[in-house]
Amino acid sequence: MLGQRSLGAFVLHVYGLLLLAHLRLPDGIWINTLAQVTLVYGIAMVLSGAQSLRYRRRHVTPEQAQPLAA
Repeated sequence: MLGQRSLGAFVLHVYGLLLLAHLRLPDGIWINTLAQVTLVYGIAMVLSGAQSLRYRRRHVTPEQAQPLAA
């Protein structure tokens, strides 16, 4: 589980940094810091949402089959 989450975080960071490299942001330490913190927070929310979906899907119990009336 930890290995899957860290791999997902790494892959999302690579794509996110590629996106940040191609954005035309004004030069400034505060703008760049805000963009990077927003990226990290967004990746954390995506991974957390995926984890909760996986957890929700796993704990759904199927309905019991009803016997047919003869």
